[in-house]
Amino acid sequence: MYKEILKPAEMIAKIKPIVDAAEVTVVDGKPTLSNDPFKAAQAAVDVSDNELIKVRRFVSAYGAVAHEKVMRVGVDMMKADKELSKVDGVIGLGEFRKAESRVNRVHEGKSPKTQEPITTYGTNRLSLSIISGQDSSAINEAIANIKAYGAEQLKG
Repeated sequence: MYKEILKPAEMIAKIKPIVDAAEVTVVDGKPTLSNDPFKAAQAAVDVSDNELIKVRRFVSAYGAVAHEKVMRVGVDMMKADKELSKVDGVIGLGEFRKAESRVNRVHEGKSPKTQEPITTYGTNRLSLSIISGQDSSAINEAIANIKAYGAEQLKG
């Protein structure tokens, strides 16, 4: 059955009093809002856990596949133009607007274990964390794939 989708202003009107009433605590030096107001706001706008999980998984999966596609083109652009040190990409996400991808030609750093200099090619990131969460294995796999591709294409 079709469920009415509230407009943003209608959602805000229902969510704001819940968040305003919630206490923000400082945890490890970070102002923190617990999950309780989120769950209460979720109920107030009639969005089920299942709906949230489905959307999060879809956006994570799509973002991972699209990031790899877009950043392969970014690596190819850097291979063709030796002056490019990084390429930023955009992934359209329909109602979620867009996500941003970046691939860097090279990153100079130090090994955390030995403090020896390390050169890494094709470091990359996908900014989807608001929707997808930071532990998405699909996104981590896409980032690793682009890093390997960048190392292969950009080294030397």
